Amino acid sequence: MAGKKKTAKRKAARKATQAATATSSPDKQRPKMATGELEFFYQKGNHFRVIHADGVHGGVVPTGKHIHMAFFNERNPIPQSQVFSVSAGRLSETAIREHSKKGVVREVECDVILTLPTAKALREWLDKIIAAAQAIKDATGKDQE
Repeated sequence: MAGKKKTAKRKAARKATQAATATSSPDKQRPKMATGELEFFYQKGNHFRVIHADGVHGGVVPTGKHIHMAFFNERNPIPQSQVFSVSAGRLSETAIREHSKKGVVREVECDVILTLPTAKALREWLDKIIAAAQAIKDATGKDQE
């Protein structure tokens, strides 16, 4: 019976924490607090930036303790060099030759390392956000892409 009470309390605490933060955050060892409110402040780090992701590559790290995700965007390669003609001291507007890589460039923007509980919380959060985005798309008939 005591095990059921502990499980129920853990579930209630998990729900309260998620509701209070309105973000994706796994259960972490937190000090016991009195009933009430707890305010969280968000501060952007020095390297904060917005990135566009076309995909992700990664997997489980060799120790099995974390999940590694490398977000990338895809684009055509930019030229490594270009040659322009010069006539009467004026540079032509278009290149007459250029040297560039062939194929598609996948530029890795950032790596994210997650613990298993954090990855599960992220998955749950994404499921909610995807459902909300799908509902908006269905209601408006507009594609979100």
